[in-house]
Amino acid sequence: MGGSVDVEVMLYNSQQTDAFSVEVAFYKENISSNNRLLFDQVTIPAESWYTASTTWSGLTEGVHKIWFEFSAGGDVQVRFNKEFTVAGLANLRIDSVNIDTSTPVYAGDSVALSTHVLNSGTVDAPASKLLVQVPQSPDVLLDTPALTAGSSAWVNTTITAPSSGVHSVQVTPDAENVIEEASEMNKLTAVDLTVATRMDLSFKDGLTITTAEGALEGPWTVEGTMVRTNGTGPLDVPVWVQLPNPSGGLITSQPFTVSFSGVGYSEQPFTTQLTSSTLSSLSEGDHIVTAKINPFNEANLQQERTDN
Repeated sequence: MGGSVDVEVMLYNSQQTDAFSVEVAFYKENISSNNRLLFDQVTIPAESWYTASTTWSGLTEGVHKIWFEFSAGGDVQVRFNKEFTVAGLANLRIDSVNIDTSTPVYAGDSVALSTHVLNSGTVDAPASKLLVQVPQSPDVLLDTPALTAGSSAWVNTTITAPSSGVHSVQVTPDAENVIEEASEMNKLTAVDLTVATRMDLSFKDGLTITTAEGALEGPWTVEGTMVRTNGTGPLDVPVWVQLPNPSGGLITSQPFTVSFSGVGYSEQPFTTQLTSSTLSSLSEGDHIVTAKINPFNEANLQQERTDN
C-alpha cells in the first residue's frame, strides 16, 4: 500500500529481419489514455529479445490489473493483462494535538500536552515513539502503545513553556521509523503555543543623587523612577540602594517600598536617603550607587526578567 511495482515484458523477434516501429504500451487497471503508464515505439533486431518495462507507483491496497499492448508493422494489436494483490500496511498519523491554555501560560510554566495518535492503516502497528519538539527545550521521545488497525491512543506529557511569544510545538509519530507504513509523507504536525509576558519591573533612566550645598557628610538623597509593565492591580515592591564595599561585599540602605496600582504600564517615582553612618566604611572619592529590585526574592514578585 502506497508502494510501487516494476513490470517487465519480454518480446522476441523470430524473423530474420529487423522489426521496425514496434509499438508497446502499459496501462493500469484498464486500457485508456488516462491510465497509460508507458507508450514507446522501438526497433527489435532480427532474432533478438527486447524488454519493455515500467513502474506503477502510489499503489493502494487491493487487487489491481496491469495491461500490456503491442503491435508491429500495422499488425493487429495484441493485449493481455496480469492481476496482482497489494497488501495493506499500518499508517500512523496525528489526529489532534491539544495544549492546555485554559489559563495564561508564562515562560517556565509546565503545560499539559496531549497528542491523539491514530493508526488509519489496515494492519496493526507495534509500539513506537512519538517525537515532541518544543523551542528552547531538548527533544523528547514518548512511548506510543501498539495500535490495531483503525484504533487510536492519547499520548500525554507536560512541556516547559519557552520565552514569551508565539512558538510552534511539533509532534511526529513513529519518529524512529520502526513501522513500515502506507505513507511516510506529512507526518509532522505543528500547533502554536502562545506564551504571555509576565509583569515586569525596571528602572527608567538612571538614579539622581543630591545633597544640600556644603553638607559634606550628607545625607545624600537618591531619586529614581520604577516602571511596571503588564501590571494587574496593587503591588508593593521592596527596593534598596547599594554600593560596592572596597573591603568586600555591599553597603546597602534600609529597604523601602515602591507601590503600584492599576493595570498595564505605569511609572512610580521613589526617593530614599543614604546617611554618613551607612557610608562610614567608604573612603573619600566617587562611588557607584545602584538600586536593587526585590532584594529578598519574594515569590509573589515573579517577573518576565530579573536582570534589571
